[in-house]
This record gives sequence, structure tokens and C-alpha cells, in this order.
Amino acid sequence: MNILIMGARAPAALDLARRCRAAGHTVFMADSLRFGMAMFSRVVAGRKLLPSPVEKPDQFVDALRSMIDAHHIELIVPTCEEVFFLSLYRDLLPCSVLVDDFEKLNAIHNKFEFSRFAGNAFAAVPETHLIESTDQLQGFQTDSIDWVFKPVYSRFATRALIGPQPAQLSSIKPAPKMRWVAQRRIRGQEYSTYGIAHAGVLQAHVCYRSLYRVGQGSGIYFEPVQSDVIRQFVETFIRKTQFTGQIGFDLIETDQADLFAIEANPRATSGLHLFGKTDALIKAMVGNSIVGCAEQLVVPTDSRPVMVEFAMPLWGFTDALRRRSVRHYFADLSRARFATFSLSDVLPTLALPLSLMELGAMAMRRRCSLVRASTVDIEWNGQLP
Repeated sequence: MNILIMGARAPAALDLARRCRAAGHTVFMADSLRFGMAMFSRVVAGRKLLPSPVEKPDQFVDALRSMIDAHHIELIVPTCEEVFFLSLYRDLLPCSVLVDDFEKLNAIHNKFEFSRFAGNAFAAVPETHLIESTDQLQGFQTDSIDWVFKPVYSRFATRALIGPQPAQLSSIKPAPKMRWVAQRRIRGQEYSTYGIAHAGVLQAHVCYRSLYRVGQGSGIYFEPVQSDVIRQFVETFIRKTQFTGQIGFDLIETDQADLFAIEANPRATSGLHLFGKTDALIKAMVGNSIVGCAEQLVVPTDSRPVMVEFAMPLWGFTDALRRRSVRHYFADLSRARFATFSLSDVLPTLALPLSLMELGAMAMRRRCSLVRASTVDIEWNGQLP
């Protein structure tokens, strides 16, 4: 099968490309960044630079259609927030796309809408309020440390204020077109998941903890965890919403063993790195899109942690210093396997300086952080063309 993987900038895209090729498929890659690391992989048969779907949606669709026709693409698998644009324009694309309906994806991505329907018998949802004006923030001045504030559309917790002091609320500028949520702060152990589903049936699933992060957001070291309650929450959510595609959840379990669903990402997440080389992840993914459900739930058979190896020396060590756990840091390095590096496919790693230079140039042009630059050209923030 000819499979087009989107979002070459993401380590997840490189991982999926290698898995698809190992499963016998022909892999193509596309992104609106020229030097995404997966663009350099030897397993990629063809690659294309696309216009930004945020800035030039019509040209994005035209370029994608051209690539589909030229390479006889049968399935598109998104990994980043281009998933929303692919869903929005799915009817214009002459192949299968591993996405659900746009309205459903948008509701899951919207942190206020998600809070309204995510709770089920296995997990609750924190009290959540929609904030559309600075006047609404006044009600949180006296107990702001008990709340988390974040934009309705956001990612990586880059703008989240977790238990801020009252004076910090002045940095929030909510408006009808830039809405925020105030969510009751839940203290406990954080968990994340990654899964693949088809028509309401969970096909692949993993639950994990992020032991090291970039700041307070993106995880870079992932330890698999067994949790029947979390799996049951995911299965119930998938069944109730009849979801199709890739999806990840962020949850918190309190000291009293109460589970809360915080938010969800209807796209690939880093949890896919935790599946072993022999796990039938691609069979579940391709089967979902073409021939229906897998025979049984696919779960990782490799219990080792996984780290984003190029991020751990800087951000991982910084995180360890902040938490005063340097001794554990070196022990954790020794027991983890790599998310992206492969001796048989080294060019993506060697090309990382090019990727970082491209992101740095974009950050300078747009006057934003590197983390923001990594998604700004594909972000879905509720806008409609």
C-alpha cells in the first residue's frame, strides 16, 4: 500500500514511516516545513513540501491532491495538527484519510467542549469555566492557586498558568476570539495515552507517564504503565463518540485513586514510540482505514521506557536539576531505548541541525519561541477558512 505520512517534523512521523516500511508498505512524506527530520529517512520513497494549511489552505489542498495523484496514494496518516485541515477537506482528497469528522475532532480539541462530554463511569472531569473577558477573571482572584488557566485551543501547555498568583492573571487577555478556560486544579499523578480506533472500537492502546519534560509541557521520556481503569475510560470514550483515528488523553489520578480526564489530542502522540518493533501497530492502523477492525487490542510488548534522545541532554537534564534528581536522571538514561535514532537510518539524526535552524528562523520571523514555531504553520485554533 502507498501511505502518505504527514508532519515530517514530528518524531512520531519518523517512527511511523519506519514501521510502515517494515510492514511492507511504500512510504511517502509531506510537510510545510522543508527540513522535518523524517524527510531525510531512507525508508521514504518520495517527499513533498506543502504550503501552510493555516496561511494557504486552498494551495495546501491542491498540492496534496497533486501528490496523491502522482504517487497513487491510498492512505494518508496525519501526525500533527494538520489532522484538522485534512478532516475539513477530506471530501476533496481522492484517497482514504485516517481522520474522523471535523466537528468531532474540533470538539475534542476544544478544551471547554471536551470537558462537557468526556466524563464517564471510569473518569470524572474537573470543574471547567469558559472565560471570554477580563471581567470574568475577577471571580478567580481570591483562589487562583486552585485553578489552571489555558486557552481553549492550545498545545504543549506553553501558555498554561498552573495555580498562578492573583497578580499573574493580568497576563491573560481573553476575548470572544481568544477564549480561555479556568479548570479546577487537580493534584496527583499525571498519565497520558495513545490509541488507534475505528468506528468506536479501540484497536491499539498504551498508557504512560512522562518522567522528563520540556518545561511544563512536552514529554521527552516515556514510561509505560498498566492501568485497567484508564483503558476502560478510553474504550468507553471511543465507543460513546464512535471515534475513528489516532487519539491521546491526558489524565490525573489523585491520592484517593480518583481519575480525572484533563484534555485530549485527536492526533498522534509520543506514546506510539512505546510499541515494540514486532507489535502489530501498523496492521491495526491500516486495517482501521481499509478493511475494518483488528482481531484483538494491540498493546506494547516491550516494557522499557523510551526517550527522545536528542532532547534529553539539554531539557531532560535541566528538568532533573529543577527537581534535584540528577542521580535518577543518569539511571533513567541507561534503561531507556531511543525514540528516533537508528544505525540503519542515521540521516534524520544528522539532519537535526537543519531542522533546528529552520525552526529558529521561523521563530525569529514570527517573534515566538522555538516550541511555538514548531507548530505555528499548522495549528488549529478554531479558525475557519
